[in-house]
Amino acid sequence: MNEQKKKIIYFIIIALIAVAFIVLYMMDTSIKKSDDSFFTDIFNISESPIPNDSSSVIASKNSSSLDNSAISQSYHELDEIKVIDWNEVDVDSIYVDSNRNKFTLTRHGFKKWAIKSVRIDEKIPSSNNAIFRLLNVFQHFFTDNNLTRNYSEMSIYFEKPICTVKTYFKDGTVGTLTFTRIEEYDRFHKENRLKTWVRVNDQTVVYATSFNILERFIVSETEFLKFR
Repeated sequence: MNEQKKKIIYFIIIALIAVAFIVLYMMDTSIKKSDDSFFTDIFNISESPIPNDSSSVIASKNSSSLDNSAISQSYHELDEIKVIDWNEVDVDSIYVDSNRNKFTLTRHGFKKWAIKSVRIDEKIPSSNNAIFRLLNVFQHFFTDNNLTRNYSEMSIYFEKPICTVKTYFKDGTVGTLTFTRIEEYDRFHKENRLKTWVRVNDQTVVYATSFNILERFIVSETEFLKFR
């Protein structure tokens, strides 16, 4: 009888261990999915809602609404696109000219940067989050909504861009990002929403991007002075 009880207890222990492994596996899978979702949100290029201060980030034109019927044929369905393929370590300086501010970021060592504008001329703390988010664009600027448009049909909206970013590389070359925002009818949300578009250098297409990306370049200069 004692031997039978021992076998039962042994079986129960084995079963509990098996259940524990299953639970741990499910928790690990859930955490990985959560992490993937987190990083997807960070670098997601799908459009964000209109910000409260959108008046300063809307394309300048008598009518900012885009006539979708006029250029609907210029949509191109594509696979995931890497908008730029620039290596941050090759960058010497970055000049940002937007309707909010103008400033220059200059490298002065490995992962060491300084910012200069009409108001400030300071070194950026190594732990600063604003410079980290901005430089991350160089490595993670993908578009995932599979849309481009012909620049020729969008050029009027880029005449007075929201923001122009000039990146000066160590080899003497210059890369340019030009951002604009346009009010368009969103079929998914069934309402007019601001859409952000970007042109790279003098390419003949423009890419759908997000305010999340644009916002990294038009933040206040003082954000680059924080120790986080």
